[in-house]
Amino acid sequence: MCNDCFNNEIYSFETQSGFDEFNKLLDKKTLAKKLLIIDVHEQNSLSILDSLLYFQCLSCSENWVMLIPDYSWRGSGKGYFLTNDNAIKHHDELHKYDRKKTFLGILFLIIIVILSLMLFV
Repeated sequence: MCNDCFNNEIYSFETQSGFDEFNKLLDKKTLAKKLLIIDVHEQNSLSILDSLLYFQCLSCSENWVMLIPDYSWRGSGKGYFLTNDNAIKHHDELHKYDRKKTFLGILFLIIIVILSLMLFV
């Protein structure tokens, strides 16, 4: 991290306007040739379906990952802008949370079915 790229990471864009403001700053840095947009879509054809953008600082060589927020997706698609290593960790944590929610939802459904069968049999 350096002054040419960013000194802080963003774990969540809380509002669309906050993301828009950050995106303007990001555009300025890419147009000023401080950040290079990395095209990883050539390496993995399925990656064109994701909302991830990759950047590299031309001064310190830090790699950055941005998940574009999608506020319409159950209110939880807030996006992030993190260094590559932290983006991997954060992405894994988000998936663990999603799997935990899915497991609890299925468990709740099974309990409801069992209780319904016990009451109506």
